[in-house]
Amino acid sequence: LQVVRARFLATELGIRDKLAVILLGQSSLTVALNASIGRHLPHLQLFVEISRIDGDIAALPNLAAYRPTGQQHPLISILGLIFNMTMHEKYDWYYIMPDTTYVNPFELMRFVNHVNWNRPVAIGYKDDEDTTRCSLQAGILLSNPAMQLLMQHRHLCNSISSSSDHAALETCIHYATNLSCTNFYQVYFFFIAKQHTSLAIVFNVFEIHRSLSVSPLLSDADAHALHQHFLHVELDRISSEIDVLSAEIASLSDDIADGPSHPAGLPPFSKPPNRHQHFLHVELDRISSEIDVLSVEIASLSDDIADGPSHPAGLPAFSKPPNRHQVPKWQFFTTTEIFKNEPNQNVYALSGDDKLDVEEIVAAARKYVEKSGHEREDSEEFVQLRNGYRLFDPMRGMDYIVDLLYRGNNGVRVHRIHLTRGIASTQLLNQVPYVKEDTDLTIVVPLGTTEEVGAVRRLLAHHVHLCESSSGDNRQTRIVVAVRGVDPSAIRLINNDVIELRIRYGLFLVFIDRFLA
Repeated sequence: LQVVRARFLATELGIRDKLAVILLGQSSLTVALNASIGRHLPHLQLFVEISRIDGDIAALPNLAAYRPTGQQHPLISILGLIFNMTMHEKYDWYYIMPDTTYVNPFELMRFVNHVNWNRPVAIGYKDDEDTTRCSLQAGILLSNPAMQLLMQHRHLCNSISSSSDHAALETCIHYATNLSCTNFYQVYFFFIAKQHTSLAIVFNVFEIHRSLSVSPLLSDADAHALHQHFLHVELDRISSEIDVLSAEIASLSDDIADGPSHPAGLPPFSKPPNRHQHFLHVELDRISSEIDVLSVEIASLSDDIADGPSHPAGLPAFSKPPNRHQVPKWQFFTTTEIFKNEPNQNVYALSGDDKLDVEEIVAAARKYVEKSGHEREDSEEFVQLRNGYRLFDPMRGMDYIVDLLYRGNNGVRVHRIHLTRGIASTQLLNQVPYVKEDTDLTIVVPLGTTEEVGAVRRLLAHHVHLCESSSGDNRQTRIVVAVRGVDPSAIRLINNDVIELRIRYGLFLVFIDRFLA
């Protein structure tokens, strides 16, 4: 028996990512911060108590929910989650912050890229009551050795009694790591800016441009306004840097054209090639490459300013693929056919769930167009669906683009509408062994009304098709159909489907005739 062990380059060589930002969420500010700073950080992890999770927060893919037990502070559950997710082993730096604080992602990344992580240190703003502790309101930056100490001695935090969760976490970090707070590390200062009642006052303070964090945030609008401000500051900084590099290129180009003269200080009578010119060309190439990198960064920041917050909140836009190798494939549909991305056959008659899906989307798009037309006092009559496209994204849900043909007093007009059918209450599992990710699966199907019976039967039929197309897989699948308040005859139909699946494909299915809401 030969056992093949999977090898992962980062694990074998001990390579870690640079930074993880741990955001302690309590309100809608969590969504606003995730939408703004999330795309500029290597990793942003949200920790939210389960009782505070609403629909917008639940849709975020980087969410880690926790439930406090007994009289313990929530920080005990948070530290346990960090340990179970092995986050304390994956990054060089950890920045812990509440959702009432805005962190400048550009200054933070510059800070961690210019200092060493290999000694235990807690960097932040010293607490007003106890200068040995870092204030959580300003954010606390821990090196990897400091986070390791916090995880090893987190049991010391069980006995902490404090009036607030923030003070408890500040004390916990101080006790477990035995580190005093510092705002100066390797010739770099940790700057913060305190929020006033007006953002205009903050923006007029010069120090805010160099601040790593601004606190406290008063609303979602504050988070978006601060992010837009820092985007413009970063754009100006990069533009100035490009101007300096361009001037340096011009100076070096003149040096290449003239060459070193002899006697010194006198103009040359000829311009032979020499080693000095070789290194000038090398330097020119280096500066040009640096300018190209900065230009790409400017384009990215400009897109961020132009786009604003995406929808659903906090998730990447559907029109921006992660890279050129993962460009998504849309499905084209009309009122009668749908074109799917399948190798053997790609044209199907529009029927079943696909037909219901398209009808609902067209109805929603028509409602939006006609409501907007009524507000503009335009008189238009719907003619037909000209084109439709849809794309499934496991984070966003199903995205649609539909072209609706209308006829009005000024002739025929096409309205293009973008729609999203979001996935609610999703959570990505963090600690799933890679060997069991999709080989041991349980599907729970709640059935609460008679109208849903047809959809459940179509789901089971679709699962039959999947089983037939993947007969060689050694997957273990359990299907639990939980039923309440449904007509007995409909229950018998579903029960027959369940029995057939169990007999034909050996699936483990459980049929429950009632369930709790």
